[in-house]
Amino acid sequence: MEKELGCEKPENTAEVDNLMYEIESAKRQIASLQAMLAARANEVARLQNQLIDREVLLKQAAVCISEATELCRQQTEQMDHTKRAYQNYEEAWQVLLSRLDRMQEQMPAVPVASVMTSGTGNRLEEARNAIGGSMRRAQESLRQIFGGE
Repeated sequence: MEKELGCEKPENTAEVDNLMYEIESAKRQIASLQAMLAARANEVARLQNQLIDREVLLKQAAVCISEATELCRQQTEQMDHTKRAYQNYEEAWQVLLSRLDRMQEQMPAVPVASVMTSGTGNRLEEARNAIGGSMRRAQESLRQIFGGE
């Protein structure tokens, strides 16, 4: 019956020793394979954690990109608004300049001798220079304010 089951009794001690050695060798191989399997399982767990970390970072980056895009859109809208305001100011400036030119053309010429009395010539010239300087400064200020475009 033992022969039918494949469990023959060994005939000598050498065979028993050989079988015991093979059993121990198989046990060592199983233990080695189990250790390798545990190492692989640890590596898989570590890789899964890295994958989760990367996914979190990608989601954070997507939020940052979305916020940056929104800021760019807002800045574009603000720039469009500023451009329209600048254009309105430029148009108003041109209208003022043309009105000033028309007013200067329509004003009658006044001879300087008829207006000047003693000592008024210098004051008149000073006033003209002051007004001209103020106008130049105002023009330059407006150019600097709106000259950025």
